Amino acid sequence: MDESKKAEIPFDKEVHVALAAVSRGPVRNRQHWLNPHTWFDSLPKVEQQRLMGLAVRECERATQAGVSIELPGCQGYPPGFSDLRNPPAVLYRLGASIPREPAVAVVGARAADGYGLAVTRRISHALAVRGAVIVSGGAKGVDQSAHGAALDVNGKTVVFLGSGLRFRQSADTTQLLDRILRNGGAVVSELPLDVPALKHHFPERNRLIAAAADVIVVIQAAARSGSLHTAYEACRLKRPVLAVPGDVCYRLNIGSNGLLTAGVAQTLCHPDDVLAALRRCGRPLIGPLQGCGEPWPEPGTRLETLPPSWRKTQSLPPQRSDDGLWASEMDPVLEFVDTEPRPAEEIAARARRPLPEVVAALSVLQLERRVLRVAGNRFVTASPLTSGKGCA
Repeated sequence: MDESKKAEIPFDKEVHVALAAVSRGPVRNRQHWLNPHTWFDSLPKVEQQRLMGLAVRECERATQAGVSIELPGCQGYPPGFSDLRNPPAVLYRLGASIPREPAVAVVGARAADGYGLAVTRRISHALAVRGAVIVSGGAKGVDQSAHGAALDVNGKTVVFLGSGLRFRQSADTTQLLDRILRNGGAVVSELPLDVPALKHHFPERNRLIAAAADVIVVIQAAARSGSLHTAYEACRLKRPVLAVPGDVCYRLNIGSNGLLTAGVAQTLCHPDDVLAALRRCGRPLIGPLQGCGEPWPEPGTRLETLPPSWRKTQSLPPQRSDDGLWASEMDPVLEFVDTEPRPAEEIAARARRPLPEVVAALSVLQLERRVLRVAGNRFVTASPLTSGKGCA
């Protein structure tokens, strides 16, 4: 291909759009390609013409919808994405450019209770009023609470979707996205415009949330929460992860408590903890902490003295089994825990299961007293004398 043509931005954009259109799904084909032009040149001429026609139409539709298309190396492409093993070929964006100020990702349960939502609001509110960009995924629960808290103080917030920007969202999500755009925020996706929200898109989306943020905060994550994937991707990218500790008997806290147990996350008990993490990674926020709304409870504050919004307002999810918590999911992990102390990483490798899932499973097994954590953050099977039922 002629070098002058490679330098033409419109053609460059169309090649990237074509690449994004054919490289979706759980198999990340594009990580094997040296660059988009090398990939494009390797295709048969007929396929080049077909894909270029699709890409031209996609670019035209994006222009008509007011969607910006950002390419790697362009001003609007987040610099943190260069740390990813498989950075997006393109980013589709509605609204303002993605801010370059210090950013905090706030993620957690869709079914968060009153306590989880209260913590989310106060942390996001306090950080946004200081100038932090609040990043999340726009889902119900923690995500929407974080975005909303930032908007309440005219702060900056960015949402990364697991669908194309033109895919029809639920009414409450559409209302939130409209509010974000009206307030100068950004709505972003790496997916072509009309791609629906499919299950395998969300782990891919979560890596973008981790890469776009300087610090990741996890609030109430269940054993198989997608927030755990965000946290572990953040660790791989060497981003600090903080988790809000919760009731050890409450299922919405199993995953987030597991991050603390495994040493993956630091404990978050106050917005100051996030500010300290930002300072340590060279992205400090300037000025006194403010904007927490109601005063932040002091350690040891009795539950009955807290405002109603700090208390649980949802009942516990129903038991899946009378024989322990998620027995069918825990047993494959327990099979690889024995009397020899092993770290979670080794257990995950032996079980051939994702590390976030294994960490969450180990947390449940500890609650049931079927596994013990010993020195060095390692795990062993419990003896018959110490095993038994954990929290009811």
